[in-house]
Amino acid sequence: MKQAVFGLQVLRQVEMAHAVYGAVHNALVGDGSVEEVLGGNKAMTARFLQLTDPEDVIAARWHSPGPHSPVFILVADRRHGTLVLSVRGTMSSGDVLTDLRCRSSLVRLEPERAAQAVHLGMWDSAVRLDAELSDQVEQALAGPCAGLQLRVTGHSLGAGVASLLALRWKRRFPGVRCLAFAPPCTMSLDLSEECREVVTSVVLADDVVARWSLGSTKDLLRVAASLGKE
Repeated sequence: MKQAVFGLQVLRQVEMAHAVYGAVHNALVGDGSVEEVLGGNKAMTARFLQLTDPEDVIAARWHSPGPHSPVFILVADRRHGTLVLSVRGTMSSGDVLTDLRCRSSLVRLEPERAAQAVHLGMWDSAVRLDAELSDQVEQALAGPCAGLQLRVTGHSLGAGVASLLALRWKRRFPGVRCLAFAPPCTMSLDLSEECREVVTSVVLADDVVARWSLGSTKDLLRVAASLGKE
């Protein structure tokens, strides 16, 4: 029974991670009509997610102004009892620059814990979203969204940012959970072990996105150089 319930939760979060790509993208992949595109992102998102009230799309950024400012939607999914922040994957040039800022940075999530390595570009994106949205999320959970469970989700770049944001929020919002679809390499092994209760990653078979990092690229180059010498 628990597995069936979790499966339904995953499917719903897939829809959330899909919806944040916006009206034009979703129409191009067959999930909307020209009329719905002309109606705008908010209206199409409400239809795609089958929300009873379009105003349940509480906040959104549909166009990224540059690096470290990912597109997102914040949705009160009352039918499923959740308040969901969904972060978009790579689509804009700013997103690409965020991806490419891939060196590790040591951060301390809790004062008493050792610093851990994270993907710098995605970490800075998570820090910005935290600053932009944490107060609004807190007010929503204390007011019109009282009783809803906080969820964070995303695909690819969005999954990486969502994972790090969930870790930043776990003290302020103790019940927060993240479903990350095809997340890139975002954090150290030690930190990934620590976040098991908060973040669940969903990866399809041998998807390279979840395995490719600056470190693995350096390993590959060293192996290639070694084979070249032989």
